[in-house]
Amino acid sequence: MQKLEKDLIKIGLSEKESQVYLSSLSLGPSSVQNIAKKSNVNRVTTYVMIEQLTQKGLMSSFTKGKKKLYSAERPNRLMSLIHEREKELKDQEAQFRSVIPQLNAVMARSDNKTQVRFYEGVEGTKATHELLRGELANGGITEYREFIVPSLSDGIFEEGDSPARDEARKLIVKNKIKAKKIYFLDSDIGRKDTFFFDTKQHAKYLPAASYPLNCEIGIYGNLVVFYLVSDDHNTVVVDDEIVAASIKMMFDIAWSVAASIEDYPKS
Repeated sequence: MQKLEKDLIKIGLSEKESQVYLSSLSLGPSSVQNIAKKSNVNRVTTYVMIEQLTQKGLMSSFTKGKKKLYSAERPNRLMSLIHEREKELKDQEAQFRSVIPQLNAVMARSDNKTQVRFYEGVEGTKATHELLRGELANGGITEYREFIVPSLSDGIFEEGDSPARDEARKLIVKNKIKAKKIYFLDSDIGRKDTFFFDTKQHAKYLPAASYPLNCEIGIYGNLVVFYLVSDDHNTVVVDDEIVAASIKMMFDIAWSVAASIEDYPKS
């Protein structure tokens, strides 16, 4: 019986509602006194639980002679309750999505306050994808720049497989977000694979031997992501307009001396 109580609680009934419903179900049409005794719930509370269960369509009552009897509805009715909860959750999700921009506005972004987040492991990378997806969805990113080191990884949007990453990619394509990427390449990488030759996104390269960068960096609006590619796969996200502008300036300086990706030897 305890397992059934837990199952009923999972679909939305309270502990005492579950006890009263199961007792009524096993007794059949009964008086409130008998249901209270069977469920081990005091009489006053049993009345309240019966009323709540009746409102949910799980119990009903009728008069027999001078007595008022209560009975539990068939268990199939519980499926309707589950469907109702699913609808409520969908409505709540839609409502909450409309509130997210307002909540982001409440999350005060003071001009003088820098926000720094540190994420650990692959799950942290997924959290970064979720953050970027949110910024893309809210229009906070209209272009982005990336320093990519293929010998370390396949890029920030390649690591940590997650639905948020896939949604972020779709938003980049849908909103025609422009990107500039600088790859730090060596001859071995060039001969192994050519997956990173992304001319559509305005890619250039620098020789890794001359510029040994040991992390990947992405500039997305006011967000700067430092992807510390190591065994731990940690990520640092800095949310600051001045920091983003400074790193962007450094990127533009590197871009000015980088060579076109099309000139890189592919074999």
